Amino acid sequence: MNKKMFVVGMLVAFISAGVWAVGFSGTPTAELKQGEWSIGFNYMYSTQDLETTKTKYGWTGEPQDTDGLKLKDFNVNRYYGVLGYGITDQWEVYVQLGVSDMKLENSYSSEDSYWGLNFDNDFAWGFGTRITLAQQDNVKWGLSAQMNWFDASVDYKGEDWKDTYTVDGYDVLIAFGPTVDMGGWKLYGGAFYYCMDGDWEDKYTETGEAGYWKETGKLRADGNFGGFIGAQFDVAQSTNMTVEFSSTGSSGWALGTGIAFKF
Repeated sequence: MNKKMFVVGMLVAFISAGVWAVGFSGTPTAELKQGEWSIGFNYMYSTQDLETTKTKYGWTGEPQDTDGLKLKDFNVNRYYGVLGYGITDQWEVYVQLGVSDMKLENSYSSEDSYWGLNFDNDFAWGFGTRITLAQQDNVKWGLSAQMNWFDASVDYKGEDWKDTYTVDGYDVLIAFGPTVDMGGWKLYGGAFYYCMDGDWEDKYTETGEAGYWKETGKLRADGNFGGFIGAQFDVAQSTNMTVEFSSTGSSGWALGTGIAFKF
């Protein structure tokens, strides 16, 4: 296949994807040789709306009421140190450790106004793998998967009260597509499947009160399929830099970048 036509096809497929963007996945194919290590740094930003979820709320010891919780502009900054290893020439694995910074706006089905929450920076981690499935000339096809955990909270306090919001859970990203060697740099892209499973909690306590008010619910992404495109550049013999962007037919988008040193 003509390289230019192949690249155009990737761009068309990417632009046609219309679902929530979720973050940085990197090449879908293995880029480390057997026994080779890499160490690097990744930054990723994602924004998405979440599904309206039913919550349970009320004071302890009293009957629980329910409401529809609307969460939008779920913005996440992730800063990861990454360590990778090539198990074979076609299979690599990696772990990533760092911090995440989350912000979101929430409201209820019965209300039109939103209020924002800015969570504290908290520890985040994940792991992943990349597998090259087939190769022909300068094009490799592969499958990648990663799983990330998040846990964040924020406190609001007054003289005799404290309100604590907490979100925790994990997300999974599975991507498939080609990596094209363009000579000195690589173009990659494809389609992904994404899911999120998390918990929401709002706990309000007052000084001197024996009980407390608490609301709980689930966190779910509003979409599960999408597309991505990125480029990896050789900046030195054993060093590469990656940039990646995903866009949606709605209000979500994501950006990621990273640098890796092989040894």
